[in-house]
Amino acid sequence: MVSQLASSPESLSAAATFARPLRRIPAALLSRRVNGSFAISRGAKIESDATLIICGPGFDEMTVRVLLSGAFYLVFKQDIEITPSQN
Repeated sequence: MVSQLASSPESLSAAATFARPLRRIPAALLSRRVNGSFAISRGAKIESDATLIICGPGFDEMTVRVLLSGAFYLVFKQDIEITPSQN
């Protein structure tokens, strides 16, 4: 359920896991509706030079939730690689 996927950037721990896209990748933007529920908007693209913060599971075992520039996205695990900590 999408409502279980969303959290705030402030809730991320200091021990965040970082990743980068293997190429320009498709993504689904998670956005909050006026009534508080969440919507998934398809069609977003994340550039290959982006630094992503992995912040939770996706909607199935093939996806993960990431944070980029203050927005949450769902991306396929196969499209990203884990990178060393940014600390």
